[in-house]
Amino acid sequence: MRLFNMESMNRNLVYFKWYKILFLTMLIDPIFVMYAYSEGLSVNQIFILTSIETILIIFLEVPTGIISDLFGYKISMVFAVLCYIFSNIIIMIFPTFISFVLCEVFIALCKVLSSGADETYLYLTLDNKDDYTKISGALDSINFLITGIISISIGYLYTMNKHYPFILSITVCGLALVMALKLENIKEYHLENKS
Repeated sequence: MRLFNMESMNRNLVYFKWYKILFLTMLIDPIFVMYAYSEGLSVNQIFILTSIETILIIFLEVPTGIISDLFGYKISMVFAVLCYIFSNIIIMIFPTFISFVLCEVFIALCKVLSSGADETYLYLTLDNKDDYTKISGALDSINFLITGIISISIGYLYTMNKHYPFILSITVCGLALVMALKLENIKEYHLENKS
């Protein structure tokens, strides 16, 4: 069963590729601990933050997968980007321990909302399922390459101004959000009911 006409599929693929390339969720990782420490958090508090994120990911993985199936993979991807952007904004503007806890909650939500949703979206969009591995692998490689290149310079940005890495991260992920919003929504349960 063809999900999209050819023009719609090609347009969706372009938007999806740009979304996948621009959704750089690891940009602030190299400076996160240093930033938290510079804002007065103790080592114990930083460990607590990491634990909160890990525990939330464990408990939210299945419920967010169900939400993606019911409401659509686009919705899941859009909310993942929004969570990531909000997590950056909140610790940049209000760098308190409570804000860092909220940041970790939103980061965990970002990870579980995007986990599998983007890959499933790509798979369901393609007519030729053999293209899935090739396209997915190429996009992941590009994303990791860009993240690696930018991550090297994040430390230098941080030394110029500790907010620059967050501003860059918000800007790039804001562009990813625009691409995600342009995608057509796909609902897994709807597809199963039609087959």
